[in-house]
Amino acid sequence: MAEQLNTILDLLIEEEGFSERQEELVRIFQSAITALSGDPGHPATLDGEAECAASAVRALIPPEMFVGAEEESSEKRQQLLGHFEEIWHALLDIATRIPHHDDQAQTVIVKTLQILKEDGSSPWKDLPNLGNIMRDKWIGACVSCLAVYIFLAM
Repeated sequence: MAEQLNTILDLLIEEEGFSERQEELVRIFQSAITALSGDPGHPATLDGEAECAASAVRALIPPEMFVGAEEESSEKRQQLLGHFEEIWHALLDIATRIPHHDDQAQTVIVKTLQILKEDGSSPWKDLPNLGNIMRDKWIGACVSCLAVYIFLAM
């Protein structure tokens, strides 16, 4: 299952023209998913892989990007939100490619987000803009479906 999902995620990178940061996010989750379905002699744990993934995801935005980004209207804040947006778009693209019956792969993403959210002192704790990105992707999908429906109805 992990091998098939890795192929699907490799195709995602090609289809979407991901940035280096987004591509790295895909690799982070590919690594976690592969480890979870890997060597029975060295079993990986879901919590352990989610913790490793959360640590790697945190590293996608350099710490210096957070300095001076506290003010809502600052240019630095807008840049930082742009980095988060880039990550969230890729994360949601990854999540939508995971088959509904692949519980481990889905759960590693959810646990990773929980770990990021529970990091009380981190700028990641509120999962900045994730809700907005999810809403926009949902509306975009609905609009696409509606356009197809209207086209077919003609």
